[in-house]
Amino acid sequence: MRLRRLPVTVATVLGLVLGGVVAVGPNQSPAAAQVSELQRQLEQTAAERAAAARELREIRTREASARDRFNVARREHDAAVAELGRIDDELERAQAELELARARAEETRALAEQADRDVAAAEVALEERRAQFETRVVAAFKYGQLSLTEVFSSMRDISDLVVSTTYVSAVVENDRSMVDEMAGLLADLSEQRAEAVAMRVEADHARDEATRIEAEISTKLDQQRARTAEVERTRSSLARSLRELQEDADALEEHLKALEASQAVIERQLREAEARERAGNGVGDTGSGWVKPTNGWLSSPFGNRIHPIYRTARLHAGVDLAALTGAPIVASRGGTVSFVGWMSGYGYTVIVYHGGGIATLYAHMSAFSVQQDQYIAQGGRLGSVGMTGTATGPHLHFEVRINGVPQNPCGYISC
Repeated sequence: MRLRRLPVTVATVLGLVLGGVVAVGPNQSPAAAQVSELQRQLEQTAAERAAAARELREIRTREASARDRFNVARREHDAAVAELGRIDDELERAQAELELARARAEETRALAEQADRDVAAAEVALEERRAQFETRVVAAFKYGQLSLTEVFSSMRDISDLVVSTTYVSAVVENDRSMVDEMAGLLADLSEQRAEAVAMRVEADHARDEATRIEAEISTKLDQQRARTAEVERTRSSLARSLRELQEDADALEEHLKALEASQAVIERQLREAEARERAGNGVGDTGSGWVKPTNGWLSSPFGNRIHPIYRTARLHAGVDLAALTGAPIVASRGGTVSFVGWMSGYGYTVIVYHGGGIATLYAHMSAFSVQQDQYIAQGGRLGSVGMTGTATGPHLHFEVRINGVPQNPCGYISC
């Protein structure tokens, strides 16, 4: 399952809301309740950090394994691409050899055709010599003891006649040159015929061999292309998996950093709460551990009143401190900003959560100096006095709530 890359803030860990969910027990002071809540949050954050750290180690292990597999696939891909290039070059060479073989075959075919013409010419010349020779043989045997019929009936062809001892003894000495010439013509004719056949066979063999090699290399090239494509798909898949694991690991590291920051805030708040508890000056003791959020005068106290605009009786859940527009507003206690924005009749409002179900509200502001989920130290500037929302003049409306129940702020600050 993929992790969502969502920023984890202090507000996420502390579960900051205006109305807290931790109730203060009947025999438990607000400071003790805050200490208990912070300790619970600290344990929860520590457990979450440990779980996130274990998951991060597992992802890093898988990431290392995936990187090894990716590197192997990348090397295989590079080798496949190199082999593909080599086979492609081999095919080019084979195609060039095939073109040469075809050219040689055509050239040899032309030579063979010329040899055929030479054989035909030689056969014509041989036939002429045979006619002359037969005439001479007839003349030589007119007065001899051996008849011409006997001579020719004992021979299969002209070659037998040439080598026949009967003939040699019958011809006259001055005809021996004609016999030699005929023998030479016969030898040349036989050689020319054999040469023409050999040239044709050789040319056809070279062409067939080149065609075979080209087909074989083409098949190898197709197979290598398929292999390269398969390796590329594997490499891309592994690269995608590796990238996702890296993103998950990065998200977990961000998560751990946020948890570390949250834990540091909780530990600091816990130390402060424990110190207040030990000193007996926990939250709820009038004027102890709080600062006045702005230097203004009390223009409207806490409690039931007639609303100055709506003219109806209702609870005034805080106090109004009149001040000049733009006067600084500071955090009455250290805590985490859980809300920054517009809130109906409150106008521009900031809410700070202090833990233990305790929150403070600052309303009718003209400007903000903080962002949501930001930790603000006691006395840190939140914004400026204004008269946004439902207001008759510039002032700060300040509330203190415990578990969502409004408290009289004058029990915490100097009014």
